[in-house]
Amino acid sequence: MTIAARRARLPAVVALAAVLAGGCASGASPTASGPPGASAAPSPSSSAGGSSLADAELKFRIIQALGHLAFCDPDVFPVAREDQGELARQHLAEIRADTATFAAIAAHLGLDPAAATYTADQELAIYAAWKELRVLQLNPTGDRDRFDILVGPDANGAYTQIVGTITSAGAIQVQQQAPGVPPACPICLAWGTRIETPSGPLPVQEIRPGMAVWTADRAGRRVAGVVLRTGSAAVPQDHTVVDLVLADGRSLTASPGHPLPDGRRLGDLRPGDSVDGSRVVEAERHPYGLPFTFDLVASGETGSYWADGILLASTLR
Repeated sequence: MTIAARRARLPAVVALAAVLAGGCASGASPTASGPPGASAAPSPSSSAGGSSLADAELKFRIIQALGHLAFCDPDVFPVAREDQGELARQHLAEIRADTATFAAIAAHLGLDPAAATYTADQELAIYAAWKELRVLQLNPTGDRDRFDILVGPDANGAYTQIVGTITSAGAIQVQQQAPGVPPACPICLAWGTRIETPSGPLPVQEIRPGMAVWTADRAGRRVAGVVLRTGSAAVPQDHTVVDLVLADGRSLTASPGHPLPDGRRLGDLRPGDSVDGSRVVEAERHPYGLPFTFDLVASGETGSYWADGILLASTLR
């Protein structure tokens, strides 16, 4: 599928991709610690009644009660940006424009929402809180909102996957809670990327362990292998991907940190660079717009595979 065609499909697949919520790097789903509704974890100030709270306030209730979210910060991964203070300043006007969210952030940080300026540390704190709130998604289910979050690490370095609900007044009920795995930060493939297999190309989101797949030996020769493991990573709303276009017409969309077999990352490629027997004519970044990226690892000497006709290394090896 061409990059243009994949972009055209984005609005149609967003809703479908959303049902994959709960998929993470290992592909494992949380296991309920008891029957749904058996475990309730209200925040200290929650009550069954009272006035409705803004979404941002509800999200802060969840964070305060259950812990900070584990997610892939686009300003930190794959390489921490040195201009985060400048990024915080650049986003401040956008954050303040959402008055309800900004009021909740200011209250959470003990800041005056009407202040004309803030210190550099305060701007960074506002920016960090805003990014975490954007990652936490609330999905309406009847008279309450459902959430599915990964929190951690705790003092022992452990992560926890938690599924629950919150009422408009802030009452939290945990429905499922299980050990989680650290987030596999977005170094993966876009939805719809075609993986080469002996029976023909298949979309990456349909690839499963045990399926036959083409992989490469150490000499780069195409050999048949088996998918050993698949994974998907939840990405923030502002995650960007690289549109890679080669001179021979092949094209691929993937996260900037995804590796080529020689160790180079897609985000480091520039026009004129050599890739898989061709050369780069375009390597542009653009917003992704979907909640997950995907990856797999094949059996054999390298674990590599062909995605949209381009040989890639795996991030799961």
